[in-house]
Amino acid sequence: MTMDKSAATQLYRIVINASAQAIWDAITLPDGQVSESDPPRKLVQTWHPLFNAAFSEEPHTRLTYEIGESQSGVCTVAIIHDVAGAPMVAGMVPGGGDPSKGGGGWPWVLSDLKSLLETGKRMPV
Repeated sequence: MTMDKSAATQLYRIVINASAQAIWDAITLPDGQVSESDPPRKLVQTWHPLFNAAFSEEPHTRLTYEIGESQSGVCTVAIIHDVAGAPMVAGMVPGGGDPSKGGGGWPWVLSDLKSLLETGKRMPV
């Protein structure tokens, strides 16, 4: 995947063999200030990395989850991350580094969500 890491909006998508409700529960139970909600199809929330003090100077960004369910029960999950005004976050969230050192970004998060919902286990780091 080729991506401009400085783009103001970044899109990540994965297909998960789980129900829309199971995906919704997995992403809504832990975090963020919700600004829009259409369960179990769309969630818009603020997002700010807390794992590195260097990001504290950047504003909160806007994270949108969109969940689309097919008739077969397989769902498509998309993360749309509006990183406007947050260049450090924009450079970090696409991943590409070693996931065991926090370099997996949204592709890793989506893959981990997929593993958890399909197997009941998180991906090994």
